[in-house]
Amino acid sequence: MKTQTGYSMPELMIVVLIISILAAIAIPNLKSYLVRAKVTNLILAAEPAKLAVSELLINGRTDAEITNDTAVIKENINSEMVNSLKIAGHLITVTSNPKGLGLGKTENALQLKFQAIEDGDSILWRCGLPQEQLDKYKAYVPDNCRQAIESTGK
Repeated sequence: MKTQTGYSMPELMIVVLIISILAAIAIPNLKSYLVRAKVTNLILAAEPAKLAVSELLINGRTDAEITNDTAVIKENINSEMVNSLKIAGHLITVTSNPKGLGLGKTENALQLKFQAIEDGDSILWRCGLPQEQLDKYKAYVPDNCRQAIESTGK
C-alpha cells in the first residue's frame, strides 16, 4: 500500500489565501503604528522648549518677549523626524520632516502644537493639531493631542 506524503495543491492554496488575507490587514496597520511611534519624536523634541517657555512665563515674561531667541532654542532643526520648532509666546509649533515620518511629500508635514496655560503658580500644557490637519492626522497622534489648537499664542 502506497502512503501519501506532503500536502495537496488545494490545501497549499488555502494556506496561501489565509496568509494573503492576514498580510492585507496587517500591512496598513503596521504603517500606522510606525508613524505613531515616530510622532513621539515630535513630542520629545518639544520638551526642552516647553521647559524654557515655562521658565520664562514663571519669571513674568510677556508673549511678545517669548521667542526662540529668548528661550535659546534653535528654530531650524532639520533632523530625520523634526524639521523645525517655533516658539511664539504661549505656543510651540513642532513641524515634522514628512519623509522621516513616512508621510511622503513636503506638504504632508505634520504640525504638533503645544499651548501653555497659566494656572496660578504652575504651567499646564495642551497638545493638539492645527484645525486643517485634525482630520488628516488625528489617527497618528496620542489621544491627548486629538484636538484643534489655533495659531494664536494664548
